[in-house]
Amino acid sequence: MSIRNLIDQRTAAGARYASAVAEFREAFLELAALDGALVGKTSEQVRSFGTYPDMIALRHPVYAPDLEGHWPTEATERRNEFLAQLD
Repeated sequence: MSIRNLIDQRTAAGARYASAVAEFREAFLELAALDGALVGKTSEQVRSFGTYPDMIALRHPVYAPDLEGHWPTEATERRNEFLAQLD
């Protein structure tokens, strides 16, 4: 294996990581928002996440350097949107 192969593999892995982090963020926030919207609205007990992930730990300086936002606030905003859509 050559250095060029390692660089190419790193580039591919970095692209996968960037996509995975973006999907994880979207899925996490949507699930947290839906959990919050369902609390007290159903006979089932709704359980959710204990804490939010540390975005700094998820950052990569090349492939995911710009993870920003305040996830709890974003989840609350999405929860409120879901609640506003209820009949």
